[in-house]
Amino acid sequence: MTETVAANTGGWDVVSAITFSALNAHLATDSNFSDIGFEKEIATLINGRFATAGTFAFWRFGNGANGDTISLEGVVEAGSITVGAEDDAVTIDLTGVIIRFDLPLDLYTRADGRTKYLGVDRDTVGITVAEIDLPCDQHADALRSLMIEWAKDHLPDFAKPLAVVDISGDFAGSSGAMAWITPTAAHFSVATAIEDPSLPPDQRRKKFEDESVLAVLTMTENRVPPTTFAATPAFVPNGSHVGVLIDAGRMVEKMLLPHIVTLFPGSTEADFDITSDGYGLTNTRQIKAHDFQNSDGETFKPLVEPQGFKLLVDGDVIQLDFDYFHFYHGIVGTDVIITRKGASRLSLGADGSPEFELEALSGSVTTSNPDWILIAGITLDVIAIVAIVAGVGLEAAAIRESETAGQMAISMSDIGAANVGSGGSDAAGAAASMTAGRAGTSFVAQASNFMNAHKLAIVVAIAATGIAGGTLTVLNYATLLTEKGKVKPELFDDLLKEVSTPVEWPSAGTLRLRSLAFNDGLHLGGELA
Repeated sequence: MTETVAANTGGWDVVSAITFSALNAHLATDSNFSDIGFEKEIATLINGRFATAGTFAFWRFGNGANGDTISLEGVVEAGSITVGAEDDAVTIDLTGVIIRFDLPLDLYTRADGRTKYLGVDRDTVGITVAEIDLPCDQHADALRSLMIEWAKDHLPDFAKPLAVVDISGDFAGSSGAMAWITPTAAHFSVATAIEDPSLPPDQRRKKFEDESVLAVLTMTENRVPPTTFAATPAFVPNGSHVGVLIDAGRMVEKMLLPHIVTLFPGSTEADFDITSDGYGLTNTRQIKAHDFQNSDGETFKPLVEPQGFKLLVDGDVIQLDFDYFHFYHGIVGTDVIITRKGASRLSLGADGSPEFELEALSGSVTTSNPDWILIAGITLDVIAIVAIVAGVGLEAAAIRESETAGQMAISMSDIGAANVGSGGSDAAGAAASMTAGRAGTSFVAQASNFMNAHKLAIVVAIAATGIAGGTLTVLNYATLLTEKGKVKPELFDDLLKEVSTPVEWPSAGTLRLRSLAFNDGLHLGGELA
């Protein structure tokens, strides 16, 4: 199941989170948390003495704590507790008893100043012990007192890093286009799910662990962090072990804008403004689109007037508005004005391939000379397609119309020669060939540097399917991405690894992409295989 529940970073730039199920899988393989023995004795004036000894079979993160505290449960493999003086002492077996330790967390900067690690508060005496299920309240209270004192003596046993946050800016992939993701401020939060009493115990426990998360919240580029830091289970998409949610404002400024400008020759980031809420952008000056050329060799020079292009991140869609897209032919009476609004949703299909659901919101074509359109054999409808592509240098990308179904498809070809590695530079000579219109009529736009190599690229393509009968359909990469020499879904794994690198979780296994969506930002979910 790869459903993505609505989530929000709460004003933080990047949120990384991991489920309790993944953390507990790590604990099960961590020798530091196996066969931990316990022994403690306290002399009391009233009861003579409390004494306990035993061994924990295993540990797991459990229910009870939220915010800056995490609950660690120890399940007793063998042990007992004795209450009272020798003459009237009562001993109770502890086998199978669950002892829950509520442990405050904190972030510590290591001596080298390059990383922070998230672990148990080393200076705290605020340890509490709860959820001790014994038939006798006196023994339960005694065991609670003993285990609090035992935990204070053994804080180093609990002080294993739960996460390491790299603040050095010198991690893999920290140069080039993604350098901005380096954390400059960090916090953490725990969110536990509500257990469902209607489920059988095993299912109830699994659901709880799958839906409870530990999150690290980070700011970038020395931006001021929010004063709140609440986590939510929605940080990790359903069916995933790890989630990374990039705030919509950061996605617009750092991941979309640098690549949007490549669609408009001669334009720079200075030609665009980001909206006050950070969730959108628009051009503030007249900009050029790539020239179009018909089959007779005639060239058209499209212009986009100020505020004629708008991009907006709206929940789970990216909306693109061409409010004033002007095809100028250079001859009086032959101008064509196109207005079009489209939106795209992004998700992974059942086979793991990315699917872009396209939706036409509105559109119109205006010209002072309709006869000219008919003579030229041109029928125009503008489709705004948002395609997220990761990780390679592309020599060419072709957007074409299906001859049979009138549907749009994208083909990525000739990978390798233009690959510029991890430096983040645009692939020299990368191009987009856009085929449009009815049979026998085509417009071809050569878009130099159309895609960014080895980084997340946003491709906004203008194409035409004809006013009459042109339909927007689901753009499914399933067949194209699996063909030899084509872009592979594994490249999205590289993207997930790159954005995950600043926060390292203590989990074994290879991180693979499982979920990808626009979710008030860019939301990636991964599984540990």
